[in-house]
Amino acid sequence: PYDYIFDEREDSLIDKIKNNPITVITGISGIGKSYLARSVAEKLEGFDNRLWLFQDDMDKNVQFQSFPVKRLAASLNIANLFNKTKTLLIIDGWNQRLDLQLFSELKAGFEIGSKIVITSQIRPQPELGLFSVNSTPERLAYKILTRDVSTPASSEEHVQTIIKTSGGHPLLMSIVNGMLRHGEGDFKALSEDSAFHNMKTAIMWNCASSREFCQRRE
Repeated sequence: PYDYIFDEREDSLIDKIKNNPITVITGISGIGKSYLARSVAEKLEGFDNRLWLFQDDMDKNVQFQSFPVKRLAASLNIANLFNKTKTLLIIDGWNQRLDLQLFSELKAGFEIGSKIVITSQIRPQPELGLFSVNSTPERLAYKILTRDVSTPASSEEHVQTIIKTSGGHPLLMSIVNGMLRHGEGDFKALSEDSAFHNMKTAIMWNCASSREFCQRRE
């Protein structure tokens, strides 16, 4: 990705994917699950195909032999591709209970090394490879916040204030970075700005709400 920033968790996730037919990346909304999946997908080698699907494309009754893609107004035979060629299938934003029976059509693909990676706010069954994204490493939050932005030594205290008061949430770090790159304030002003704290509260509330929602769905 053009905005790629190395995440130190990538190697662990790659190992998890290599050792499991299905890997589920779980975490609250905006924590960076999709970004991590995208970064790893481009690094994984040995696949003939890489397929990225969104939960919004899917019906509740998943059938991979005739998979409806709403954006294309068409159905694809994903099972045929997955089972005959080594395929990395990524399903982004899964929002229903994960059941291994949903993937029974893809058994032949798993046997030839095809893999599935799912991002979800819902924790899966223990039989599936679980990779939890519960927080953002401080070094990663710092890189997202300061990307393409001049960071003089005098700003370091305010940078740390922004990271610590927001928990380094990557979505918020990215929003603030965009504001800085477009000249909408500086680190000191933003760290003291009530608008920033209101935005932080709104995003944290959304994350807490999504966590509660997912706990109800498990």
